[in-house]
Amino acid sequence: MVNPPLEKQGFSTFSAEYNRVFLNVLQEHGVDLSVWLQNVASEANIMKKTEGFMLCKDIEGFFCRNVETLNVRGLGLAMGKRTDITSHGSLAYAVLSSPNYEEGFRVFQRYLKLRINFLRLTLIFTPDNIQFTFELTESSTPYISRFYLECAISGTHAFVSQYLKGKKFDAKCEFDYSAPDYANTYQEYLGSDVRFDSSSCSFTISRSYFDDKDGFKNQSIFSISKQQCETELKQFEKAQCIVSKIRTVLYESPWLLPSQEQVADQFSMSIRTLRRKLNEVGTTYQAVLDSVRESLAKEYLKDTEWSISEIADMTGYSEPSNFKRAFKRWTGHTPNAYRKSCVDQATEHEAVKNNTSPKSILC
Repeated sequence: MVNPPLEKQGFSTFSAEYNRVFLNVLQEHGVDLSVWLQNVASEANIMKKTEGFMLCKDIEGFFCRNVETLNVRGLGLAMGKRTDITSHGSLAYAVLSSPNYEEGFRVFQRYLKLRINFLRLTLIFTPDNIQFTFELTESSTPYISRFYLECAISGTHAFVSQYLKGKKFDAKCEFDYSAPDYANTYQEYLGSDVRFDSSSCSFTISRSYFDDKDGFKNQSIFSISKQQCETELKQFEKAQCIVSKIRTVLYESPWLLPSQEQVADQFSMSIRTLRRKLNEVGTTYQAVLDSVRESLAKEYLKDTEWSISEIADMTGYSEPSNFKRAFKRWTGHTPNAYRKSCVDQATEHEAVKNNTSPKSILC
């Protein structure tokens, strides 16, 4: 049995409502959406979805193939700033109508997984400050990881601004990666106190800004919104449970991945019921299977010397060419390129120690 990584035991999703914001931001940065969507016609439906959930792996594959090449700098910063209250659904109303800011931010922490479930938020309240610390639970390429964290910090900045009803404030924004070549853009969006190469990604603000603020303080809206969030959370966690069970079954026999029919039979349910339960969290059996195949393929490429043909066979592909196409679709890179990058990773710390630029790492 191959043990699934902790971050792989669930299924990474985020609200499809953010697609609207994303397309608006691209347009603001001079991208001709009609031409761009036409060029990616075979995948355009991914970005046109505005209800339910999006699969993290779907959007990451789309990004690798179609977004990185646009070279839109600070895309995550812009998206975070442009995310308005309607994009957060009932979560935003629960926060903004809370009795006080501490309660509101704790609500935000509890129900954030309803919007993005692969972003872990830790709240720290000190006598003087409030710190929001974000951590990705899903590994990805440097470009996409930076995009997610830019969204998180910039989105928090925008959300606090809305909570304070436009009142100006200063905040310390820290990132756990090196400054990109567009570092000045961070200050344009987040203010002057932006720091890179920190131990974590966080947003820290003084409590004094909230001394005379109690949100919009509407008990009726707060109760209704919070109850709606709680209902959605229970439904979401129930749907996530079936995904985790399927992934466990797949990891138990990675050399002989069972079919949808076999999994449904093992769970004593019909295929129709299995499909319905997966649809509740915005996924399909094929998507779960592909995600496990991708995780296994990455592990084999990184930790073994097996040939591409052998790895293709171990992940259920009879033809290496089919495996190569699938891996490129999942990651935007060929299996050989991914393996080479994993080998290069061994020299990254030495490069940093010697003040040289480390190679781009994919794994």
